Amino acid sequence: MISLAKLPWTPEAAMALRNLVRERTTQVALVEATGIPIATVQRILAGTTNPGEDRLDAILVAIGATRSDVLGGEVRSPPQPTVPIYDITVAAGAGRYSLDRAEPIDQWPFTEAFLAQFGTAADLKLVTVAGDSQEPELGDGDLVMIDTNATRLRDGMHVVRLDDALMIKRVQVQGATVLLKSANPAYDDVPVDLGASGGQFEVIGRAVWASKLL
Repeated sequence: MISLAKLPWTPEAAMALRNLVRERTTQVALVEATGIPIATVQRILAGTTNPGEDRLDAILVAIGATRSDVLGGEVRSPPQPTVPIYDITVAAGAGRYSLDRAEPIDQWPFTEAFLAQFGTAADLKLVTVAGDSQEPELGDGDLVMIDTNATRLRDGMHVVRLDDALMIKRVQVQGATVLLKSANPAYDDVPVDLGASGGQFEVIGRAVWASKLL
């Protein structure tokens, strides 16, 4: 039997499982058959969450497949480096945790060449978008990679903290005022007076890459 302890959950494995699910069932039916939450199923199929042996076996039983159908017979070393995935939402409203107090829930492997375009791998983190404030650019459940070393205040898409809320917003600097802008016109801009914020505003990191949910 192929062991997940020896084989990382690669994009290729996720694609193979995703294709099998599309051919044989639906995500809703898969949730009903396995008891795995829909958000977790979507992340497994997107390749952002390692299902672990128990969940993978439950999915395979539900669709009538084997580990070899998904993982193949070759055991490969995990690519390096990896970017940690945090169970943190960044939205138009409050985020649930602060990155400096959270522990990653998974790792997503990338090639060094791919990550080199974004900066130092150790500064990169993956968080989840919640809500529709940045649609169509970013949607609910999308994963966003942020460079936590890029905290200088400048125009662009950033994860920011305002009071106790974590948000992903397009930052527009206008002198002593910062506008936090949403792509969705249903949301108003949020002005921040830097002189009056009293340290309650902070740039957590610049958004450098995103993975869209299916």
